[in-house]
Amino acid sequence: MSDFLRGIGSRINCGVTPANRRVVITIGVLLAVALLLFFFLPEKYTVSRLFTSLKGSMIGQAVPVRESAKPESEPAVSQPVSMAGAAVHPVTKAVVNAGLLAPASRLNQIANFLTAGTESGAVLFLDPGQTDRDMLSSSFEAVRSDQTSLYASASFAPSARGYDAVYDTVEYGTVPCPEVERRVFSNLKKAGILKKNITMLDGGSVKVFLMTAGPGCVVIKKEVVR
Repeated sequence: MSDFLRGIGSRINCGVTPANRRVVITIGVLLAVALLLFFFLPEKYTVSRLFTSLKGSMIGQAVPVRESAKPESEPAVSQPVSMAGAAVHPVTKAVVNAGLLAPASRLNQIANFLTAGTESGAVLFLDPGQTDRDMLSSSFEAVRSDQTSLYASASFAPSARGYDAVYDTVEYGTVPCPEVERRVFSNLKKAGILKKNITMLDGGSVKVFLMTAGPGCVVIKKEVVR
């Protein structure tokens, strides 16, 4: 019996030469690397690509100077808009052209912040006969170079300081909310559950809300700018 077992062992060992062993090890390493790339790289790429515009805050930041893509025909600016170092956004030009000067500076600041580095479209909510002392609202779609979109809305209201603003950004990603919280918003404090399904993260003037939607996550950022 021992001779029989030794014979089996010798036949098995004969089939695994040093060259064959190296080939098997090499194939195993390549398969392991392929699996790691398949499972981890797409997620990391997606996380780094998504929500980049959600991480910033208007408070204490310089106004971006890059202007969104211009429509084929833009209204002329009837009055200068004073924003140090900032491009005059097409939405600002439309508001000024409508005769609204008081909210123009704040609107220009927010619009440039929300659409920097993107191709964007916008709609203004203007009532007939709107004046400088009325609330103004706008909605944007900002399309990045990879063709993903971000929805943003911004509203402006007169105050003793001039015009205050509040903006919201909404974006969906295929990454689960816990991963978004861990990888993108780790610097924010977890404030708890809003009611049942929405997690709130606190960044001072900025609040971020994470809501699970299917396999992914809807990320909503809100900030009041005074």
